[in-house]
Amino acid sequence: MKNMMISMMLALAAVTASAQTERQLFDSGWQFTRNGTTQTVDLPHDWDIFEGPKSGKGATGTGGGWFEAGKGEYRKQLKIENGQLTIDNSLVKLHFEGVYQKAEVYVNGQKAGQHHYGYTPFTVDITPYLTSPLTPLQRARGMNTNEVVVKVDNSEQPNCRWYSGSGIYRHVWLETMPALHIAENGVFVTTQEVSTEKAKVQVEVTVQNEKPHPLSPSPKGEGEAYGDVNVEVVLRDMSGTVVQTKSQPLGDLAQGTETKSEFTFEINNPKLWSPESPYLYTVEVSLSTPLAQKATLALWRGAGGEVGVVGEVVKFGIRSFSFDAENGFVLNGKKVLINGACVHHDDGVLGAMAFDDAEIRKVRQMKQAGFNLIRTSHNPTTRAFLDACDSIGMLVIDEAFDGWRTQKNPYDYGTVFDTLFREDVHAMVLRDRNHPSIIAWSIGNEVMERNDIRVVTTARQLKRAVLERDTTRPVTEALCSWDNEWEIHDPHAEVLDVAGYNYMLHKHASDHERDPHRVIWQTESYPRDAYMNWATVYSYPYVVGDIVWTGLDYLGESSIGRYYYEGEQPGEHWTGGGFPDWHGAYCGDVDITGWRKPISHYREMLWQEAPSGAERGAYL
Repeated sequence: MKNMMISMMLALAAVTASAQTERQLFDSGWQFTRNGTTQTVDLPHDWDIFEGPKSGKGATGTGGGWFEAGKGEYRKQLKIENGQLTIDNSLVKLHFEGVYQKAEVYVNGQKAGQHHYGYTPFTVDITPYLTSPLTPLQRARGMNTNEVVVKVDNSEQPNCRWYSGSGIYRHVWLETMPALHIAENGVFVTTQEVSTEKAKVQVEVTVQNEKPHPLSPSPKGEGEAYGDVNVEVVLRDMSGTVVQTKSQPLGDLAQGTETKSEFTFEINNPKLWSPESPYLYTVEVSLSTPLAQKATLALWRGAGGEVGVVGEVVKFGIRSFSFDAENGFVLNGKKVLINGACVHHDDGVLGAMAFDDAEIRKVRQMKQAGFNLIRTSHNPTTRAFLDACDSIGMLVIDEAFDGWRTQKNPYDYGTVFDTLFREDVHAMVLRDRNHPSIIAWSIGNEVMERNDIRVVTTARQLKRAVLERDTTRPVTEALCSWDNEWEIHDPHAEVLDVAGYNYMLHKHASDHERDPHRVIWQTESYPRDAYMNWATVYSYPYVVGDIVWTGLDYLGESSIGRYYYEGEQPGEHWTGGGFPDWHGAYCGDVDITGWRKPISHYREMLWQEAPSGAERGAYL
C-alpha cells in the first residue's frame, strides 16, 4: 500500500508539471516526386537550385534567374503510437514555415488545408484526417502510419521579380497539444515606460479551447468547458534567473472559444536591448490547475510520453524607440542614424533553402559590414533570421509584399490580393511581433497603382490590418516615382508613419517644406550615392536613414549591377547579360560568396563617425 501511494504521488507530480506544445521537426525522409522521378529528400528543399537553369528559356525568365519552377509533390509517412507520436486525446497539426508556392496538404487522401503565398507561415490541423487509435486488427496488419502529401504548384510563371525557389524551402513542424492550449502566437510581450531605472513589461496570453476532450469530461459535465485553470507567467533574465512570477485564474472556457489574460511586470534597472547590447529576457507561460482537476485536464500525452498542459517560451528585449521630424530615430533615449541594407530571402548557392545557419550567417555578414538595419525586401523572412537579428543586434523593417492589386508579373500576388492580404499581413505580424529587432512594418514596395488615388485607400486597408495585430510599431512603405510625378504621392505618404523613399532622397528638402512633420528614410539607394546619402542623414534630422540596394548579392534579376567592358553589350539587366553568363544580381555590398566589395569598406568608414570639423548641412 505504501509503495502504491508513492507511485500515485509520483504520477500526480508528473501531471502537475506543465509541458510545452510538443513540437518536432518534420523535415527528414520525404519522398519527392517531380516529372515522374521520385527521390528521398530532407527539408528545407528547393528543387530549382538542384535542377539548375537548363536554357535561356527558363520559365522564371531574367527576373527568376532562368530556372524552370513547375510542380512537385512531397510525401511522408506519419507513424502512430510506436513511432513519431501518440495522438490519443490530442490535437495534431503541421506548421509550415514557408512553401513556394500554392501548397495543398492532404492526409490519407483527404485535403486538409491549402496556402497560396510562398513567404508567410501557415498551420494545418490534421487531426480529423488521422487514423487513430488503431484497432488490434489494424496493428496486426502493420497499419501504424498515416500518409501526408504536400502538392506544390509554382508553374504559373513569372510570378516573382527575383529568384523565389520552388518547394518546401523552410522548416516543417509536427505539433501535438491538448484541446485547451495557448493559442498559436498567443503570447504577446510589449515593453512600456522604459528607462534605465525601471521598465514595465506587459504579457498578453491568449488561451483556446478548440474542441471537447474526448475521454475527459470537464467539471461542467459534457466536455463543454474547463474550469479552475490558472495562467502562470515566469519572467527570467538572460542568465536564466527568475525575475518575477505571476499567475491568475482563467475561468471557465467553453469549447470553440478563446480568452485573453494580461500581466504587468515592473523591472528595476532593466538591461535594455540595442544593436550594441542585444540583451534578451524570457517569459515562460503555462497553464496549471488544482491537483484535484489534473487528471481531468491533462490527459494529453506528447510524443516523448510526458503528460501535461501546453506552455510557451518567448524571448524578448526591453527597449523604447520613436520617430519624429525634429529628433529623428531615437532608441532608448539616444539618437541613432540608420545605415541599412535590403536583403532578399535566398542564400546564394543554397537557393531558397532556409537552413538556420545560413540565415544566421546573412545577419552576421551584414553586422560585420557595418550595417545596423536590414529591410526584408520584399517579403516576410524566416523565424531563424529574426532570432539572429535579436541575438546579434540588428534592427529590422519587416516587409509584407512587393506589390498590391496591379500586377508587376502576370501571376504575382496581385492575382489574390483582395482575398488574402489581410490573412497574410496577420500571419507576418502575429509570428514576428515579439522580436525586439523589428522597428517597423512595411506594407509594400513600388506599387504599380501609385498614380491612382485609390492607392490611398489600399494603403489604409493594409495599415489597418497591421494595427489589428500590433500597435507598437510604425507602418512604412517604399514609395517611388519613375514617371517624374512625385508630389502627387503626398496623400499616400500621409498614410504612413515613416515614408520610405526609393531613389528619391533628392526630394527631401522640398518635401519637408510642404510637410514639416514627415519622417523619411531612403528604403532603396544606389551604392554609388553612399556619401551623399550619409551626409543627408547626418545633416537633416527628419531623414532618419539610408538603406542600400542591396546588402548582399542575390539570385534572380540576372546581371543587375553587372560590370561590362568595351566591346560587350552595355545597359541594364533587362537589355544585357542573361543566360548562361548571369543568374543573379551583382549590386550588393557583399558578394554571393560572402566577400566584401570595396563599397562595403568605404560605406563602413563613412558611418563610423561624423564629418571632421563640419557643421550639419555643410556637405549639401
